[in-house]
Amino acid sequence: MKDIFRQFLLLGLVSFGGPAAHVGYFHRRFVEELKWLDDPEFARLLALTQFLPGPASSQVGIAEPSAYGSSMPARQAGNSSRTRSGV
Repeated sequence: MKDIFRQFLLLGLVSFGGPAAHVGYFHRRFVEELKWLDDPEFARLLALTQFLPGPASSQVGIAEPSAYGSSMPARQAGNSSRTRSGV
């Protein structure tokens, strides 16, 4: 649980750009580097977020911990990735 929070916090502090850029950061970090998800899982998750209101990056940030199997509340992970907005 702490690892998920730390990864999202790090991404929230260093990633800039719009939702499309954030989705790219998420893919690189969670699929390529950490291997928490594979490409088909990430693609399905991203496709699902296209149907939900709000930016895709926020939706992926909220849904990804659940896909990884974390008991961490999804909203907490999503909020940690948007930390710089409050700074």
